[in-house]
Parts: sequence; structure tokens; C-alpha cells
Amino acid sequence: MSNSTTNIDGADCVPVWVKPVTLGDWETQIIESADLHYCLPIRAGWKTTPHITQTPLQIDHGFQGVHPAESLIVSFMDKADPAADLRNWVDAFIKLTGFPILPMFQPINSPPCLLEWRDQGSCPALSDRLNVDETYLYQGLAQFSSQPAECTRLYILLARRGNVAWKISLSILSACLPEVPEDVITTNDHVRAGAIFGYLSFPFRNL
Repeated sequence: MSNSTTNIDGADCVPVWVKPVTLGDWETQIIESADLHYCLPIRAGWKTTPHITQTPLQIDHGFQGVHPAESLIVSFMDKADPAADLRNWVDAFIKLTGFPILPMFQPINSPPCLLEWRDQGSCPALSDRLNVDETYLYQGLAQFSSQPAECTRLYILLARRGNVAWKISLSILSACLPEVPEDVITTNDHVRAGAIFGYLSFPFRNL
């Protein structure tokens, strides 16, 4: 597995996959929650009723895509410690499981394999846009099946406002093979993520 770390600073450095874009051949539909304080689009045709799970630390809303490997998961904490490192929400999970997210659908005989992983660091310009105190971005490539030609692009956005925090995890089928040039990934994968993350908001609602 390949790993890299990048720190992002300035409006011009906001990654393509969190910039708003409208794609005529990739329609979306809005989902929102007053309880978890989020609003964003998901791919048209995906389930709009969330699968809800809860632990003492967080609540998850999971939205399943048409393909078993595709999903969007919104995780929410209302007792986040502003002094703690928010990145542990992702980094500690990877150290524990070897994978950044808990897939909504995972065949027992074919666990997912993380092929590429990129820590894109903090993004102050995105924090300003979302009106939050901090944001961190990750993206990578995984294989969810035994078919080597079928890969899934992973995206994670972390955000915190005061003592509440969100983790938005998106997985979509990739149109690219591993190790293709970044401009090819941008044109085929990142723009589709931008059609989702680019319109993300965390409405105040007394936060």
C-alpha cells in the first residue's frame, strides 16, 4: 500500500473533490438531518433512509449505494474534545483494523484491501467555507472484491465546530486503475466526489 501526507493551505489549494461541481451524467439528491446537523447530496438512486447505528461515542447514518461497495456514512460526535487530535478518529481506526472505514457491506470471504492512502492534512479555506474550527481530508483507493479491475475510491472529511464533530466517509466505484496519473483520477473520480462534498454544509441549528 502506498501512503503520502500533504498539508493544504489557501483557497487555491482546496482539493477538487471538495469543490462544488454539477455533472449532467451523475445526478444527485439531497439528504439532511436535524439531529446530526448535516446537509449534502448523494448519488441519485442511492437509499435516502439511513441505516442508523450508535455507540457511546458517536452516531452513524449510513446510506447504501447501488453497488455493494458504494456508500456514504455520516458519523457525529456531540462531546468532542477541542483539545484532542481530531485525526485520531481516522488514524486510530486504521491502526486497529488496517482500513479507514467500516464498510456497510463486506463479504466474509473477501475483506477489503487498502491499495493507496493519502493524508491530505488540514484545509483552512474549507474550514472557513463550512464555518467550522478545523477540517482534515483523506482519500485513497481500495479493492472490495476479488476482481482486480474493480476498485473503489475512498474519501473522508473530518470537521469540528466547538465540541461537535463530523466524519463524512464516501466510497464510490473508481473509473481508474491504481497508479494512474492524478489528472486522470481528477477527471474520472474526484469530480464525482465534488458533486457531493462540494455542497456539504453543517447548519447551525443552535450549534
